[in-house]
Amino acid sequence: MNKSSYFEKLVGSLSRIASHSYYPGKEDTVEQCLEEVEEIRLSGRITAEQSATLRELLLGEEPFYLLEGALREQCGSSETAEPTKIAITCQGDGSHAAFSAGVLQGLLEQDGDYGEIAAIGGMSYGSICALLAWDGLLRGDPQRATDQLQGFWQDYSATCLVDTFLNYSAQMASHLLSMVAFPGLSPYLPSLSQDQLRKMLERRVNFAEARSMAGNEDAPGLLVEAVDVNGAIEAFRGPQISADPILASATIHRLFSAVALDGHSQGEGLLLQNPPIRELTDFGPDEIWVIQVIKSTRNELSRRAGDLSDRYELASSLLLEQELRFIQKINGLLDRGMLIDSGYRHIEVHRIIMEHDLDCSSKLDRSPSFICHMMAYGRERAKQFLDKRKCGLSRRLPTRSMR
Repeated sequence: MNKSSYFEKLVGSLSRIASHSYYPGKEDTVEQCLEEVEEIRLSGRITAEQSATLRELLLGEEPFYLLEGALREQCGSSETAEPTKIAITCQGDGSHAAFSAGVLQGLLEQDGDYGEIAAIGGMSYGSICALLAWDGLLRGDPQRATDQLQGFWQDYSATCLVDTFLNYSAQMASHLLSMVAFPGLSPYLPSLSQDQLRKMLERRVNFAEARSMAGNEDAPGLLVEAVDVNGAIEAFRGPQISADPILASATIHRLFSAVALDGHSQGEGLLLQNPPIRELTDFGPDEIWVIQVIKSTRNELSRRAGDLSDRYELASSLLLEQELRFIQKINGLLDRGMLIDSGYRHIEVHRIIMEHDLDCSSKLDRSPSFICHMMAYGRERAKQFLDKRKCGLSRRLPTRSMR
C-alpha cells in the first residue's frame, strides 16, 4: 500500500471518529488518535503535511464539541442524579464464603452511599450469600439482608457437641485426603446434610414471595449458577429461584453429592466459572464488584502432587480471569471509539480479595471462632475497599497480570 492510499484510509477512519456525536470518553479517544498520528509521522509512513491535515481533521472544532458534550453530561447528571448501578458477584467455597458474607454486610451497612445495587450473583456457597442479601434488597431493607447473613452463618456454625465432633472429623478426613489417597474413604463427609441446609434457607427466605417480587420492574436482579456433572453451566434468576438451585450451586466435591434438578444432576459448583460475571452485564451495571475468595495466585501448592483442590482452584481462577479480560477488551474497544452503537457499555471492575492463605480443610471448618473471624475480616476488607474507592484508589481490573 503506497503512502497516498494509506493516508486516504486514515482520513476516512479519523473522519468517522471526529464527526461522531459526543459520548463519554470521546476526548480520550481523540487524544489517543493524536498520539498515534504523531507516531505514524515519526515512522515515516505519512509526511509532516499529512500529519498536520489529520490533526486539523481531529481537532478542528472538536474541542468545542467535547467541552459542550462534557458540560451537557455534567448538567444532565446533576439534574437526574442517577446513582451508579453496581452488580456484585460472590465467590465462596464452603466456610470460606463467610468472608463473602462479611463483605456484603460491610457494603450493605453503608446503605447505598456508593450507588445502587442493580444485581447480585454467586456460585457455590457464594450463591447462598447472594440469595440472602438479595432477599433483603428485594424488600428495600438492607438491614434485613445484613441480619439474614448473620443469622444463617450463626446457624451454619457447629455449636452443639455432635456438630463439633463432626466438624473436627470432617477436617481431619480432609487433611488425610490431601496427603494420602484413601480409596475407601468417601469424599461426601457428613458435616452438614443437604436437608439441614435446605431448612436453614427456607427458614429465612420465602421463595414463593421472592419469586413474585422479582418480577417487579425495579427489583434488583439475582443470578445463581450451577454446573451439572457433564460440565454444562445453568443460570437461575430471581423469578426462577427456589432452594433447589441454591443447593445445586452449593454442592461442592468434598461435602455433598450432586443434586437432582430438572431431570439431571447438578453440582460441583467450584469446578467451572466461579462466580458468574458475563451474565451480570445483562443487568446494565456501571460497575461490577467481585468478592474473590480464591486468589488468582497462591504462595504455595498443596503437599500432595495432583491434589484436586489445587486443580479446581486453578481452573476457577483461570476462568474468572477470562471473564474479566472479556470485559476489559470491550472497555478498550469502547475507549478507542469502536462499538459505540453496539449496545455495549463501559463497565468498571473492582475486586475485594481475601488475602489470607488458608488450607483446603478450612473450607469445612464450621467452628464459631473461624466463621466469626472470616465475617469480621470480610467487613474489614469492605471498609478498606469503600475508603479507597472514595479516593479513587480501589483495585481495578489489571491490564496484564492475573491480579
